[in-house]
Amino acid sequence: MTGAWALCMMFLTVAVAAWSVGVLLSTAAQRLLIPTLGVPQARLRWMAVSAALPCLLPAAWVAALGLIALSKPAGWLDDHCQSHGGVHAHLCFEHFPDLMIAPLVVVLLGLLLLVPISLIARSIGAALQRRRRLRSLLSLLPSGGLIRRIDFGQPLALVARPFKPVVVISRSLLDGLGRRERRVVLAHEAAHLRQKDLFKTALFETLLALHWPPSASRLRALWHQAIEERADDCVARQFGTLDTASVLIKVVRQQRSLAFGGLSVSGAGVTRRIERLIEGPEPTDSRPPSLAGWALLAVLLGTAWPLAAEHHAVETFLSRILSG
Repeated sequence: MTGAWALCMMFLTVAVAAWSVGVLLSTAAQRLLIPTLGVPQARLRWMAVSAALPCLLPAAWVAALGLIALSKPAGWLDDHCQSHGGVHAHLCFEHFPDLMIAPLVVVLLGLLLLVPISLIARSIGAALQRRRRLRSLLSLLPSGGLIRRIDFGQPLALVARPFKPVVVISRSLLDGLGRRERRVVLAHEAAHLRQKDLFKTALFETLLALHWPPSASRLRALWHQAIEERADDCVARQFGTLDTASVLIKVVRQQRSLAFGGLSVSGAGVTRRIERLIEGPEPTDSRPPSLAGWALLAVLLGTAWPLAAEHHAVETFLSRILSG
């Protein structure tokens, strides 16, 4: 086993460990923190942090130890690799370790590497499936404007296409609504356009590609619920909570099912959305918007810095795992 391969296996081990910690922290946030936040915008910020943890934590840990590995040949740190002996793992690009890695460990780490690859493939497959469902609908869109009215048998109103978003609304839905009710529906979809919700959702789905499937499904449901509730709040400020809830009920009765992707006016947990509108406004969030970003930075630095500072202990630990 060459030293370069052993070094790669050490960094892979660190990355897998960081990913596992990120998934655990994300799951804890989903269960303990996010449900306690009433304001949709606050939930969206913390969900973004939760989704980013399994992606950014491995990058932070590997970067911290990689900086140590680079600092020895660069002369930033004293070279103490030779004092370890030939059977000690070296996080150093100059002195590769002379380790014989047990075949079982190699197989195990290879299987662990397949986990994120399979999760990414699963996410790409789901995205392609949603795109196929939308393709037949998008082929019917007339040209011009942000609002596209189409002749479609199923009543629907949604925002489609993340990069060039448009509001798609069927004439069958419009025919079943009054003038003010149509304005409510269009205001809801316009709120998604102003917030660039479909584009943000596409980025969010990219982060979910490295999540454990149950965690990704839970975060996805929470995300869609929050963005729909945020759009409801925008409409309610203009038309009132009761009128917004009334129109939502009427649309749901017509739009019984939606076989396409996009952001629909009747999407997410509709019952909870209606109850929330009837119950009235929620308390405002007194926490600063930047708190979620600072929390993410604190987790990244708070876990990566001790690894860099105690790199000798990390090398010793990796030696015991990888040496046969």
